[in-house]
Parts: sequence; structure tokens; C-alpha cells
Amino acid sequence: MALGSLRLSKIAVLGIYLASILVPAWCWGNVGHRTIAYLAAKYLDEAELALMQAATDYDDLSDAAVWADEVAHSPTYDYSRSWHYINVQDEPPEHCGINLTRDHQAQSGDIIAAFVNHTTVVRSSSSRVAEKREAMRFLLHWIGDIHQPLHAEGLARGGVDLPVVFAGMPTNLHFVWDVAIIDKYRGEGDEREVSLTWANEIYARDRDPHLITHRECSEIPRPMHCILAWAKQSNKAVCEFVFKENITSHDLSLDYYKENISFLEGMIALAGRRLGAWMKALAVDAGVKSSVHYDDWQLDQMPMG
Repeated sequence: MALGSLRLSKIAVLGIYLASILVPAWCWGNVGHRTIAYLAAKYLDEAELALMQAATDYDDLSDAAVWADEVAHSPTYDYSRSWHYINVQDEPPEHCGINLTRDHQAQSGDIIAAFVNHTTVVRSSSSRVAEKREAMRFLLHWIGDIHQPLHAEGLARGGVDLPVVFAGMPTNLHFVWDVAIIDKYRGEGDEREVSLTWANEIYARDRDPHLITHRECSEIPRPMHCILAWAKQSNKAVCEFVFKENITSHDLSLDYYKENISFLEGMIALAGRRLGAWMKALAVDAGVKSSVHYDDWQLDQMPMG
């Protein structure tokens, strides 16, 4: 798909604008999360996939992956809103870096603590079935969220309070990375179909899916080790990609979009691989025999494609 050939219709542009001002920005949009879930499922064998479907109580894992956003709008799950991010108090673009002593959201919780806690719930023999299912749905979402760079950044509430222009319409920087760039790249249509097609394309470029999967961090007894490594990678990208130029002075649907779409797609690919590895490791932990053996590899490898 040629990047320069894509144009958003006036209706699509208006939809982007209205969504960005009416809906709080907490995560990748549905297409991002669904693509990550569909991609992750491709790294599972039949038994592992069946276990994850039972573990989430969803036949379509992409539905499980967007569940955390759907319930965050309800009073029952209002407490989970802060779990979608960590407000890193650094100074992009001059300096990026996570300091948990400084940045951990002790009172409300954050994505780092949520990921660790929900991994523990899923693995615990004392957890009730309903608790495990809820925790597993959250995990699918957290691995997606942590690969959106602005979910590891506190400046202007992760870009929510930073006004920008995209395709001629006012919006905010967080929404640009959550939704607008993806919608411009992948186009309009049924979100499940768009997401599945994108996941198929990314998977087809994976030169050795089994090798890539077991290169990703899957140390489920040490979830802090993995989530922190992923968060640091995303936070580093805030300086290297998100804020590398004066973003308020021009339309971000033009050169800024072209300069960042490959990186964004790379993060979607990484999230899919890492989610696949995490689910596979949890399946093995639950007693499902896996065809993949895990080795120790570096955590910050970008996807091959």
C-alpha cells in the first residue's frame, strides 16, 4: 500500500475529530488492539489457542483485547482507567527515561503494576475462574497499550492535552497515535476485517515466526522484568519518534505520518509477537504442551520484515 496514495474522506476526517474530543484517549484504537490479538493468535498452536479462548471466555481474542476499553467507560470499572498507562515524568524530546520510584502511580495504579498483578492472578491456583478470565482479558490489552509510546509518557497527559492538526482537523497528539495514523494507513471498513487483514500482512513478512516468538520475553515468573523492558522501549521512542520535531506547527497527516508509519507498524508487530509469546508461556504454565522452546534473547529486538 503506497503511503502517499491514501486520502481520508471528509466524513472520516470529521469522525476522527469528533471521536478525539468526545472519547477519552486511553489506548490504541480498536483496530490496533484487534490487529495485535489476531497476530498473537497466529503464534499459538491449536491447543494453546483453545486454552486462551477458554481463559478469556471469548472465541475471538480480538474481542477480549478491546474489553478493557469497553468496561473502562462504566462506573463498575472506573478504577481501572489509570491502569492503561504510566505517567513518566521526563522531559521529551531532550530526555526520556523511566524511573519507577518517581513515576509509579501508587494511589491509582498504573500499567506496570496492573500487568504484574494480572499475570499473578492468571497463574494463581487460588484465583476464581471469573477472576482469571478478567485478568487474562486485561493482559491482552496491557501488552497492546504498553507498545503505544504515549502510554509511557506523562507530558501533557501522554499527549491528550497537546492540540495538533491531522488531515486539516484539530485533534490531540494522543489520538493521532491511537487512531488517526492507523485509520489513514489501513483505511475504512469493518474493524475486524481491517485488523485481520493487517495481522495477516504482518505475519506474512515474519521470516521465521517460531524464532521470533521465542525471542520475546516470556518470563512469566518475573513479569516486572518484561513489562518494564517494553515500557522503556516505548518511552525511548517518545523522544526518538513522537516528539522529534515541532509537532504543533504543521498538519501531522503529511510528512509526520510518512516518517512514523513504519515505526508504528513495527510496534504493532512487536506487541503481537510479545503477546503471542506471553500467552504461549501461560499455556505451558497451565500444562499445555508447546511446540516452541524458550531461550534467553535480548528484549529490545525490532521485528524482522
